[in-house]
Amino acid sequence: MHRLFLPLIAFLGAALVAAPLSAHRVEFVATVDDERAAGSEVCFFPAAASDHSFGLFLSSGDVRCLPADQVIEIPPGKWNFFTRHERGLISSTPTTITISTRPYVPELGFRTVRVPMYPSATLDFRAVRERLEPGMRLVAYYPLPPARGSSAAHPLAADTDTLSVPAYVPVVPLVVAAGRVVHILAPVTPDEGTVTEVEWREPKAGLVDVVSWVKLNREGISDDELSAIDGSIELALRDGDSELRPAFAPPPGAAAHLSLQLFLDVPASAAELVLRGKSWKEQRLRVAGERHGRTVNVLDPLTAAPAATPRRPVATHVETKR
Repeated sequence: MHRLFLPLIAFLGAALVAAPLSAHRVEFVATVDDERAAGSEVCFFPAAASDHSFGLFLSSGDVRCLPADQVIEIPPGKWNFFTRHERGLISSTPTTITISTRPYVPELGFRTVRVPMYPSATLDFRAVRERLEPGMRLVAYYPLPPARGSSAAHPLAADTDTLSVPAYVPVVPLVVAAGRVVHILAPVTPDEGTVTEVEWREPKAGLVDVVSWVKLNREGISDDELSAIDGSIELALRDGDSELRPAFAPPPGAAAHLSLQLFLDVPASAAELVLRGKSWKEQRLRVAGERHGRTVNVLDPLTAAPAATPRRPVATHVETKR
């Protein structure tokens, strides 16, 4: 058995000394076409405990990888994880797992998590890394992984200049400092097996970039009810009578929860964010947040609430006559 708390002790510190008594055992099964891909790795990086996109995706750049062929002992906390294989495969996006602080009961055995993998491409960050200032690091953000889950982010480890990412889906490289976006670099959609050099990007003269995020208000709503909601979320940034759209539309329906929304090259005078949709209540939010150079981070969420209480799925009984 591999013990995750041993490789991670360097950045979890002394607080981890008591963790083994509460650690939970998890088997990560990386698959291709539903068959286990032997020789895969599972990689972890911490997520902030709060239900906040900036904390979930941008709080840590410490990535540690272990073989995925054995059960792994994970200490309490909230972790992002993804799987990869040297044959050019990677899971679609990092996923979050939360390990409780309740004492581990060995008799319960271990939990199994199956993680499908897909063809990958490579991003080369060498050119942009040279322009980073102290305290800055690089993250690949996936705004729209089609049919493969929700939006997510993947930090570039400090000891490498290249990063495997899912092929055929948009990737937005970000420069991050202290859990905030300070630059949005040029988006790419790489093909399978290719190596793409990431290019530096700045907003056009006189314009700014705005980063916001969506939070789903699911109070009193079950998972089944959420999945039954029909209708995408629409977002706009208002500048006077004009409405500007994000670079990528939010993932459909409830999958938009915790997604970062990126508005590129917009007037600094744009003052209001709007969320709406056929199945969603309209919400307006003033553009007020932390500004880092020419990038504005709006820390308050755009809250998506269903316009009407979703109907609970009803089981239908069919009587068969002989």
